[in-house]
Amino acid sequence: GARDFIPVFKEFGARNALYLGNLKLTVPPPVVDAEKLTALRTMIGDRLCIGTFSTQPTDEAFFAENFRKLKKEFPGILGIIAPRHPTRGNEIKQELEAMGLKVAQRSADEPITPETDIYLADTMREMALWWSLCPVGVIGGSFFPFGGQNPFECTHFGCIPVYGPHMFNFPELTKILEERNVAIPVASREELFSTLKRLLEDKANLHNRQVDARMLAKEFANSIAPIADYITSHIMMH
Repeated sequence: GARDFIPVFKEFGARNALYLGNLKLTVPPPVVDAEKLTALRTMIGDRLCIGTFSTQPTDEAFFAENFRKLKKEFPGILGIIAPRHPTRGNEIKQELEAMGLKVAQRSADEPITPETDIYLADTMREMALWWSLCPVGVIGGSFFPFGGQNPFECTHFGCIPVYGPHMFNFPELTKILEERNVAIPVASREELFSTLKRLLEDKANLHNRQVDARMLAKEFANSIAPIADYITSHIMMH
């Protein structure tokens, strides 16, 4: 990570090389469209939601297989799939329907009904809606060797990131999330179902993790001011 370059900078003559943290963690969350969120919650009612975000090809079918097993344990559950590339929406819908699942496609303005199994969120710039609705989110690209997607953004909304062994694009973020007991790493594809089942069954633990997730996100969001002050003070000195 960036921290590892400090000795290199010092070797080149930097007198005061410091690592001030990962600025990705200080980026403010996207704003939620309250009207859209209310409309979605009205359609969903009190159904439990579980999502998978920024999915790559193969992720959707893998999530759907696990969703079918979860549905036997949690009959009213609703799955939300937000693909990394929304242009794949039609092919994803066909794949899921071939698996016997009832799919409502957001890009086609299809409503969520009590019969809907999967809501296919194939639109752009609406991720905050799905993070707000899902207490648990499976991170796309992490159970197959794609390298994963950013697992931190969803924590602003109290969404617990669950990811597989292929998170090599985000080693620093996963380390922080795991040290703070917010994220849930899963060692293999075979273990995802049992991990999700345990997580959804223990409502008290899930709630506590959601609280911790929001607190962690807020803590890092607040860290940008002292970093900016530190940099500004050194610029003014010179």
